[in-house]
Amino acid sequence: MTDSTDWKNYSSTKWVSGDGDAQWIQVDLGSAMPVNRVILKWDSSYAKAFKIQVATDTADWKDVYTCAAVGPRSITDQTFATTPARYVRMSASAKGGPAGYTLFDFMVLNDTGVTVGVSRPGTSPAPSKAAISFERNVLRYAVPSGRAVKLEVLDSRGKRVAVLADGFMAAGRYEAALPANLGHGMYLIRLAAGGQKLAGLRIRL
Repeated sequence: MTDSTDWKNYSSTKWVSGDGDAQWIQVDLGSAMPVNRVILKWDSSYAKAFKIQVATDTADWKDVYTCAAVGPRSITDQTFATTPARYVRMSASAKGGPAGYTLFDFMVLNDTGVTVGVSRPGTSPAPSKAAISFERNVLRYAVPSGRAVKLEVLDSRGKRVAVLADGFMAAGRYEAALPANLGHGMYLIRLAAGGQKLAGLRIRL
């Protein structure tokens, strides 16, 4: 989720759901294609809890992202492991406002050229500061407060080769899997929020 002032960039039209908590909206891409990112632009009535689901048909849905931290007039910009899909659905389960859910935009993307990894939360208490460590081929990082963060992998020339996390994350400790297609060499792991670097680590594979 990015800064709430970005809602001013929304267009003048929007989707409004029914009043119940369980509501959904889906995008039909026309045919199956690789996707790894969604951007949702919320109005004042938003989803406190929702899932992003993908499918190649409308009978077998797969969860690729679960969120319980959205605010009014904010942006959810979330990447996930690249997966083929024709249909991409936002399935909401808890309202954050008195009326139905309202979305100005629902974008589905494929960030070609960037490998997207998957992060998962750890079990340790929330950290006091941002940090990154790498041991026994496991990348661990700490987010000291809930915010929109980006965890990237850059090669020795400074070129971004992977995005391991991109979106709102609650305070806590997380683990991320490095992409299997990274070659041998030096890499910089960079954790940033709002364009500012929070922590960095150089590793050799």
